[in-house]
Amino acid sequence: MTKTTTIEAQAKDLVNDLTEAETLLAARQTELAHTTTELASITRAWDAGDDTHTADDLVRAQAEHTRIESLTNAATTKVERLRDSQINLDLDVAHALSTLVRDVLKDRVPVEVRAGRTPQTVAAQNVPLAVLTQAKASTNQAGMLSGEVELAYLRDDMWTPFPIRELESLAERQRVGIEVRSQRIGNGTGNHGETLDWVKIGVGWIFAERPTIVEDPTDETVKEWARDLASSLAYTVRAVEEPVHYLGEAVDRSTGGVLAASIVSTSLTKDERTTKVVAELLISPRRSDYSPERLMSDALGGVAGSAARGLGRCTGAKTKVGLYSGLAYGRSTDRRVVSVTATFVSATE
Repeated sequence: MTKTTTIEAQAKDLVNDLTEAETLLAARQTELAHTTTELASITRAWDAGDDTHTADDLVRAQAEHTRIESLTNAATTKVERLRDSQINLDLDVAHALSTLVRDVLKDRVPVEVRAGRTPQTVAAQNVPLAVLTQAKASTNQAGMLSGEVELAYLRDDMWTPFPIRELESLAERQRVGIEVRSQRIGNGTGNHGETLDWVKIGVGWIFAERPTIVEDPTDETVKEWARDLASSLAYTVRAVEEPVHYLGEAVDRSTGGVLAASIVSTSLTKDERTTKVVAELLISPRRSDYSPERLMSDALGGVAGSAARGLGRCTGAKTKVGLYSGLAYGRSTDRRVVSVTATFVSATE
């Protein structure tokens, strides 16, 4: 009867094997240093006129050095092999990216996230099937995850290749940083003759559904989010066909700035943080063919559900757009003040 081993057990065994191999390598390196010193001491003694050591001592020392050097090389090779074969159980980046893959495939194709080796070949009962793996643990900076993911897409002749360009476009729209580092489209086959598309994707930044953020947010964290939002809103009301001119130069983009941004409240439970923030943004449109309120509505509607560095995932937002009546930036009937009150949730561990 064949014993079934879980992927977690395999990962643990590989970690134990690597620890043992690294311990042996350290011992071999110590032995090698000792034999190197011993070999050198014999020749140094002879150079100084000390004939205590015999020629046989040198032969034995050279032979022992050669033996230990070969054993050290073998131990080094084993450690490198085991390091390359480690199974990563941290799949946060792969899970986060799988959401975009499902959207690109329009939920018509099953998408799986698996721990294990790179899916150059994947066993599948049915096709099409998309499988994501992650070779190394995620890097988390203020809730933004980064890492490298590999995608195996099995299909038959009825299905078109995996839509890589659509995935890149969707990532850009959702402000996710990805880079296709290598790909093989239709060059491989699955275990049962299926066509296999394979893509290695570098993920520079992406957010989990509930980002993990250890440090408490500050007003500066909120200002950073507010600046990003102001920039996004300014882009939606940029000039399109006939840019305005300022000091003789064409200005084809609007401007956006932060009037105020701060934390209203923060509350903590055992493993979750809820942060309420407010911001007032000054948006100066560069086009007059459409109302700024209508142009900004989609971007403002997307605040709820979005994620922000150092804050987490927005679970709800209230927005209001009004005319700017202040004098600090000069009078203008075009400028708008956008008020945003948002609530962010993040995991703390």
